[in-house]
Amino acid sequence: MKKTILVILVLLTALKVNAQQDPQYTQYMYNMNVINPAYAGSSDATSIGILYRDQWEGLDGAPKTATMNVHFPAANNIGFGFSAISDEIGPVSETNLYVDVSYTLNLANENRLAFGIKAGGTFHDIGLIDLSLIDPNDPFFANDINENTPNFGAGLYFYKPNKYYVSVSVPNILESV
Repeated sequence: MKKTILVILVLLTALKVNAQQDPQYTQYMYNMNVINPAYAGSSDATSIGILYRDQWEGLDGAPKTATMNVHFPAANNIGFGFSAISDEIGPVSETNLYVDVSYTLNLANENRLAFGIKAGGTFHDIGLIDLSLIDPNDPFFANDINENTPNFGAGLYFYKPNKYYVSVSVPNILESV
């Protein structure tokens, strides 16, 4: 009886569900400014990173994620960064382009606290036309979906160079597709 009630409650609460899939990263230490804009400029030199992830090789529609990021310190404790992310899963293709700006406070004992913001956009393409359907006349699948949405992010990055760090961020403040 308890299972039946639980199933009914779950079904009633899930009348409409919206979901999004952010790109997966397994090597966060190489994607820091993609996740946290406060990281931009935290190195003493220009840093460039390019990563590619191809899951379940050989399966149609398998996830593929590519990231490119660059960040560098500028004058007066300001850092700048740029990131580009391409993520494909089945008929869904998402591209994210962001610019990061950070400001770093020098604290006691060589500790630093950086504040960062990011601004950019998400370009979402869903290829519905090419899907194999039970009912090919379903009007929902008559056209592909192409939507572009702006987005912003913010973060804090507390660190002592080459020793430790604590990172807190919200990379997507606005809701995307």
